[in-house]
Amino acid sequence: MSSQAVARSAPWAVLVSGDTPMVTVPRSLPKQRAATRTLRDLPTAAPVVLVGTGGLNRVRLRRAADAAGIVVQHEYVVLPSISSGRYLVEDHPDTVAVLWQNLITPPPGTTRATALLTAVAAVGRSRLPWWALGTVAPRLAIGYRGEMT
Repeated sequence: MSSQAVARSAPWAVLVSGDTPMVTVPRSLPKQRAATRTLRDLPTAAPVVLVGTGGLNRVRLRRAADAAGIVVQHEYVVLPSISSGRYLVEDHPDTVAVLWQNLITPPPGTTRATALLTAVAAVGRSRLPWWALGTVAPRLAIGYRGEMT
């Protein structure tokens, strides 16, 4: 598995320099091991972006980062997808709750959907949206290669 530099068109390109390597951590175990080897080959203190799509991204990216000695500084959920991300949301319950409540706001005036949307927005005050996004949404982690002991 090789790394590639972050494309200038990537939604998170403003967060890292253009030559920062980007490593995708796929679902299959053999490919995850290859990604971990790629991460281990980075020089100490080298910045890196880890990208994950599909289910259980939070667990997969954290596991790969730990195995390769990557110090994760920031984790983001990318919506709607990695390739066409329009929203980068910090992976934190409070941040996801704000996004949820702003996207699921009932329209002004009285409509039939107001009660339903108000109830759905109230769910945003729980950890459910954060857990759900962390489980299924594409995500990325930005960090650097720490020293292996």
